[in-house]
Amino acid sequence: APDFLEGLALSLATVSEVPMFYASGTIIKRHGAPTLMLASMAAFVIRSVLVSFLVNPWLVLPLQLLHGLTFAGAWAAGVEIARQNSPPGLETSAQSLFSLAYNGVGGLSGSIVGGLLYDSLGARTMYRIKAALFAVVASAWLAHRQTEAEKSEEEARAAALKAAEMTPTTAVPRVN
Repeated sequence: APDFLEGLALSLATVSEVPMFYASGTIIKRHGAPTLMLASMAAFVIRSVLVSFLVNPWLVLPLQLLHGLTFAGAWAAGVEIARQNSPPGLETSAQSLFSLAYNGVGGLSGSIVGGLLYDSLGARTMYRIKAALFAVVASAWLAHRQTEAEKSEEEARAAALKAAEMTPTTAVPRVN
């Protein structure tokens, strides 16, 4: 691909982050950070699969618009998930750990494995493997979230039943 196209693709991807970062707070308030993270992962799968089928390099430009959701959506959701799951007073530390995992460990391992796959299997296969991996991780996380939600509902029902059993009755015994 020409240098101009690479620069244009990077610019378009970066510009696409602005609306997502702007709207992410509202999206998280309305739908929750985990939902935004899952949407981001789904968009990443779609984007990777579509990139793997490109023949004309210029057609990457419309796909770069998904970068706003795949990066900015994941970043905003990840920072919020880290905050929600951190002990009081350690929110910044949790967010720093998220940044280390996302940019440090994830970036390093993704670059190494992605480079090895690219060199040995080619770009198309690398993108398809990446999409499959993200689909598996997103599905596993979704299944885990569903299991946790069912467990929470079950615990709430058990607590309600226990509370009902402990509540004294207001019925007055009949005297004959």
